[in-house]
Amino acid sequence: MARLVVIDSVAAPFRCEFDQAASALRARRLQALGAELRRLSCTFRSPVLCVNQVTEFAEERGAAAGPPGVGGERVSPALGITWSNQLLVRLMADRQRPEEAASAPPRRTLRVVSAPHLPPSSCSYTVTAEGVRGTPGTESC
Repeated sequence: MARLVVIDSVAAPFRCEFDQAASALRARRLQALGAELRRLSCTFRSPVLCVNQVTEFAEERGAAAGPPGVGGERVSPALGITWSNQLLVRLMADRQRPEEAASAPPRRTLRVVSAPHLPPSSCSYTVTAEGVRGTPGTESC
C-alpha cells in the first residue's frame, strides 16, 4: 500500500496541451483530477502531494503592482484558481540561490501558506548527500 503519492509537475500536461481557447475544458479536467486524487487519498488513507510550478507576475509599465505572494514574492500558482480551489493544504518551497550560499549548501525554506488546521509557519532545511536536515532554530510561527 502506498503511504504517500507524489505527482511531480502536475502543471506540465495542462500547460502544454490546452491553449487559451480550451480554458473551460482545462478547468473541467483539473476539477476531475482533483476529485479523483481526493477520492484515492480517502480510499487508501494516503496523502497526495502534487508539485506545481509558480509563475512570476508580469507587471506592465504604469500598472498597479500585483498582490504579493508568500513572503512578498510576486508569484502565482501556474494552474491558477481552478487548481488552487482543489487543495486542502498549500505549501511553498523555495531555496537560496547557490551564489548567495557562500560555501555551505543552499538553504531551503518550506512555508505553510494555507491549511485549515495549521497556522502560517516556516522552517529552513538543507539537502546534502547525507539527506535532508532541518536547520536548528529556524522554525517560525
